[in-house]
Amino acid sequence: MDVLIATHARPDYLEETLSQVVAKGSSQGVSQVVVVENGGVFGARTICRKIDSPIPINYHFYPDANKSASLNYGLRFCSDGLVFMTDDDVVISGSLFAEYQRAASGFSSKAFFAGPTYPIYDQEPDPWIVSVLPCSARGWSLETGHFGPDDVSMGFNWSAYKSDLVNLGGFNPDFGPGSSTGATGQESNMQRRLLESGVKAIYLAEAKVGHRVPHGRCNDEWLLARAERQGIEYGIRRSAKEPHRINRLMVGQYCLTLRLWLKALSRPSRENRFRWKSILKMNRGMRKGIRLYKAGRLLVPPFPGLSVEEGGLSR
Repeated sequence: MDVLIATHARPDYLEETLSQVVAKGSSQGVSQVVVVENGGVFGARTICRKIDSPIPINYHFYPDANKSASLNYGLRFCSDGLVFMTDDDVVISGSLFAEYQRAASGFSSKAFFAGPTYPIYDQEPDPWIVSVLPCSARGWSLETGHFGPDDVSMGFNWSAYKSDLVNLGGFNPDFGPGSSTGATGQESNMQRRLLESGVKAIYLAEAKVGHRVPHGRCNDEWLLARAERQGIEYGIRRSAKEPHRINRLMVGQYCLTLRLWLKALSRPSRENRFRWKSILKMNRGMRKGIRLYKAGRLLVPPFPGLSVEEGGLSR
């Protein structure tokens, strides 16, 4: 099993994450760590060389600040087999890689695996803020213990087979950090495409990863900006899946907006005002996503970052 990390401008977090990956992975079957620094040189190469590791840490640079394209580029250097994908700001649990190895022992492809996550806050946010944070900053798990038809996992605690990822053309650069559309959701987009292609999703309840959440991502301003980005992703996805229901969907969103506005007026509070503003931002994003889809301005596979060698795909 390889570990793939795309990193951008967070060398301190990266060093701590890599140290944990090496410490845990050296005895749990990790064969190499592939690090792709993207969008600029911020010290990742130095950190990769600095860490004393029995596991090869292979540094690569991708010029565009786009996480999806960087992951695609990193896949070129991964071994055939299982690839564990995570971020540069996580905390690795003791048996994480062993859990993934155990679950994958009966497969060689056509399956992906994911585990729960928990937040590690720089500063504990107000309880109501926690209730409106995205799952990446609030924590994620599946109460049922298995994936339902609409479930997707967090992108910093999952693994998939390289062949399955490449066969679908890689990660879509229209989604995720650095995307030209502004949409969130590069991993959820990939996971949905995997499921649609017949790949099985397997939940690993004991494979836990902590995610560092800076205080700057627990305030109204950041959350409202993210709500718009999430709306773009949702508008694109629903347009592709159910184009005939888009008008009905937006009518429902406007009705929800009106209810939240009335609640903010009748029961004034910071939380109620935020929820009203948040749905306004999401609606704005959804309209943008719908327009992008209708204009035919979205990428199609194979996506940037993959090489000719990878199954005949072009860059």
